[in-house]
Amino acid sequence: MARREAWNGISLLRRVRTLLSSDDNALREWAERSGQTLKRLLGASPLQTALVAEDKALEQLQSVVSDFMARFPAAAEKPLSEQPFSPRPGRIGLATSVPVAYVARSHATVPFDHDDAPLLLLLAKLLKSGYLHREIREKGGAYGGLCSCNIEAGTFSLLSYRDPHIVRTLEVYDRAIEWAANGKFDQQQIEEAVLSVFADLDRPLSPGGRGSHEFANLLQGLGPEKRQQLRQKVLAATRADLARAAQVWLADNREQGAVAVIAGRDMLEAANRELPGASRLEIEPI
Repeated sequence: MARREAWNGISLLRRVRTLLSSDDNALREWAERSGQTLKRLLGASPLQTALVAEDKALEQLQSVVSDFMARFPAAAEKPLSEQPFSPRPGRIGLATSVPVAYVARSHATVPFDHDDAPLLLLLAKLLKSGYLHREIREKGGAYGGLCSCNIEAGTFSLLSYRDPHIVRTLEVYDRAIEWAANGKFDQQQIEEAVLSVFADLDRPLSPGGRGSHEFANLLQGLGPEKRQQLRQKVLAATRADLARAAQVWLADNREQGAVAVIAGRDMLEAANRELPGASRLEIEPI
């Protein structure tokens, strides 16, 4: 997730702004570094490809792909080392020129091969439909309230967007987790959450999309057998299982959760005046 943020998140936006303000010499240096990075990436590990086509076209296309891949260098470079990364809780306010807030809270949880991963998938659906929609959108006036579980990255997130509140929404997140940990949902809500999870797992895809999706799953170790095991665990989940998972991974780890809020500076500063000291946001411009 940290790498994804660096490539697609606020960090990328800041780098682009830095480049836009750079002179020609700085841009040339950046272009040279980018070329060196590309060379290292192509030479540090074998290139893997996925080919999706009808049976009658595969044989012809395989030779084309083989010729294409032969143009890349063999993996002769020393493999790139992973940068050390230690997740840490933080509370960040990102100031920009917007009239409303986007409030996110995220918890580090477990990867897809953990027994509790299916429970967290279900909890995300339960929290969204059973609590957050009512409290954040209907009562709070935000455009939407969401909850998501990324079992590939092992994260669980609660989000609001176009939200007129910051402090109230953070309090709603606390109450939502308490609601789940106390098992204040019924069997019908669980069954609806199961259907929603399966709708995501088995959503219709184009032939090319199915191929890309399967390729990504295999690269992550999510083969058909593991995906079937996950489905079976989703079906077997009980109210007690879900309440326990909410307590262990969300309620008990509340202080380890990270908070990020995008809003106008005045709105962020007003929120900090309401929040207790340890819960205040570190405000910085985007």
